[in-house]
Amino acid sequence: MLFRHSVSLVALAAAALSAEGARAQTATIAPTSANVLNLLGPFLSLNATATGRTALQANLDRAVGYNNGASLRQQQLAISDKNLLGSATNNLASVGLGLYGAGANLAGGLPAQTVINGITPQQPVGGLGPVLGPIYVAGSAAGTSGPLGSVVSLLARAYGFTGNDLGVAKNYFANGAASNPSTTPAGYVPVPAAAPAGYTIPTFNGLPNTRDSVYDLAYGVTNTQPGQDVYGSSRPIQVAPGRYTIFDPTALNGIATNPSFPSGHTTYAFTDGILLAMTTPQAYRSMLLRASEYGESRIVLGVHYPLDIIGGRALATYDLAQGLTNPLYINNAATTGTAIDLPSLYSQAAGQMQGYLSAQCGASVAACAGVAANNPYLPSAANQALYQQRQSFGLPTLTFAQGPREAAPAGGPDASILLAPIYGGSSAAAQRIAPTGGLAGSLATDTINQIVVNTESNAIAALYGTPLSYWSRVDLYAAAGYFGNVIGTLRMASSDRLTTDVAVGQTGALFANGTVTGQVTVGAGGLLGGTGTVGGVAAQSGATIAPGNSLGTLTVAGNASFAPGSTFQVETSASGQSDRLAATGTATIQGGTVQVLAQNGAYAPRTGYTILSAAGGVSGTFAGVASNLAFLTPTLRYQPAQV
Repeated sequence: MLFRHSVSLVALAAAALSAEGARAQTATIAPTSANVLNLLGPFLSLNATATGRTALQANLDRAVGYNNGASLRQQQLAISDKNLLGSATNNLASVGLGLYGAGANLAGGLPAQTVINGITPQQPVGGLGPVLGPIYVAGSAAGTSGPLGSVVSLLARAYGFTGNDLGVAKNYFANGAASNPSTTPAGYVPVPAAAPAGYTIPTFNGLPNTRDSVYDLAYGVTNTQPGQDVYGSSRPIQVAPGRYTIFDPTALNGIATNPSFPSGHTTYAFTDGILLAMTTPQAYRSMLLRASEYGESRIVLGVHYPLDIIGGRALATYDLAQGLTNPLYINNAATTGTAIDLPSLYSQAAGQMQGYLSAQCGASVAACAGVAANNPYLPSAANQALYQQRQSFGLPTLTFAQGPREAAPAGGPDASILLAPIYGGSSAAAQRIAPTGGLAGSLATDTINQIVVNTESNAIAALYGTPLSYWSRVDLYAAAGYFGNVIGTLRMASSDRLTTDVAVGQTGALFANGTVTGQVTVGAGGLLGGTGTVGGVAAQSGATIAPGNSLGTLTVAGNASFAPGSTFQVETSASGQSDRLAATGTATIQGGTVQVLAQNGAYAPRTGYTILSAAGGVSGTFAGVASNLAFLTPTLRYQPAQV
């Protein structure tokens, strides 16, 4: 939703004033830009608290560390990643290459380019991998008139939308203006940004203004000093040149009039990267990893801080979620400045992408995306850890005890729509772009939002409790691979259908109230419950199987097994009811313990409870049985098809 407010005429007039008290003006920004400024607003207060000042110091120190510690490969990639392919067609003749379509250097690779300072910039492979990447590069080269014209149109128009909000944010957080010229004329006086009627824009302790900015105050420079950004928000290589390895002098071109926060290259990377992931869900996590790497390249190059990357990522993620779900954003120039219908553009692009990639690679898109040779972006535990590290780049964070995971801010969008090609969704917006569900099934939007929250990264301490905290913590990489290692508590809806195998990890609790067609493997510390159907159950040592949500039956459309050290937890009532695991196949018991959670009541002697049935038979025995009520002495009686 938009952040609209009912305010008095006096408040509206005040909102249109700059921090220096200029007179009220006609609106100079679109509602979408006002929303982005409010999203990023906590940036303005960082100098005012000890936590914020610590974050700002770490911001510079980490930026220097990435630059100083960069390998040759990282330097080659960082120089190559200066290429921002946000337009439908991009001419790279200046670096010794030809025409490339939107997002080509994210999805595919770029060959060797003009040597800079003895370094040959290059990018061996992209997020779509060694097979699909070159196919995308070739198919997108002709822009909107080529075989991937709808995909190119989606990416170019989406970045036009997010890039406009990015430009406003860059200038506003530097000197309070909505825009500034790339060449500053003599006597130039910035025009303060003014919000549309019904919207406000953030200020804090006189910021923003034309004299000071958050970074310049933190790092002891001013916009009037030689070598600094003339508008404010100087780059790290400007505020601490003596600490940097300047391996690409050309990276400094233009930064004197281009403020640092937030990063435009990162906004491009996550705008196009997320949309490429959505149109190619078979390579969803690989594309996101490539986008995160592209953002990191900006830090390695010395032209951005970690907070710039975090801000650009949050901006792109938020804007795409708004553009795909909020009716006020869809095909409505009054909100976005230039009308854009993201759901329609996406639907056209997704079908075209899948058909073209499959036809050109000669096999399924999944098979071609999964080619391992020369593909550093394939999903793995190491790559998930790398992506998570790039969530904060080492800035001070809170533990989950100090900063519990946060739900989406009230009154705004959530990130679930960006996972619709993986999990579907029950909202009208999700049904529009994923009418038959996603790659891994069809889940309710509430279920997907539980996944989003469960996979959030640690909160950046200086941002915790703000809407920016949620959008900076969202980890789409972990969310897309959630069922490979379920963490937190996930309660599926009865309508949910998941078509993949599931692993429940330590601290994970899956209540399978819908249908899981694959096998559920429960590891040490994990729990499986619910009243739906799963394709199989394997309880490893330390796992707990607890059918029902209270009293209920969990159906296994296949086999069930209990390893030594596992726990089978069942609830019973004095009226003869109990939890039950009902398998259509076999049940193999290699030990483990039955733990009876008896409700209060008067239990009749010798009351029998069927807690496990298997149409294919039961083999083995549990090692023991215990009850929470001391007066009960439960025993296990084995019959051919039940316990």
